Amino acid sequence: MKKAKVRNRPNSPTGHAGWLPIAGVIVSMFLCSGILLFILSLAMYYLNLTSDIARIGICVIYALSTFTGGILIARIRRGKIFQWGIAMGAAYFLILLLVSLIRNGGTFANPGRIPLILALCLLPSLVGGLLAATRTSIR
Repeated sequence: MKKAKVRNRPNSPTGHAGWLPIAGVIVSMFLCSGILLFILSLAMYYLNLTSDIARIGICVIYALSTFTGGILIARIRRGKIFQWGIAMGAAYFLILLLVSLIRNGGTFANPGRIPLILALCLLPSLVGGLLAATRTSIR
């Protein structure tokens, strides 16, 4: 007797779509960050903005990028949106942390900001996932 093959469906409720869409979400989060950072740098150059406004802008960019990632992952992975939202924010944070460590020679420029950046990466990603999942369940 033959065994039935179990196929992973991309949009199944359990969310078995493979790792490629997740990598795509992470890349899109960093693309969003890059575009927004470019716009912020242009604004700083042409409007002569202060470094305090740049710090606020960078925090907003972290939040918007992870919010976008939360929305995208909720559309791809239909189940476990809490975990996937947190996972996307955590992946974004860990990549930022790793790049910062490499760039600064293994030390942190401002270690007191790590909890703030972690919160700015995790919470908007979770909220984005929840909002996207709520919108898809209403329809």
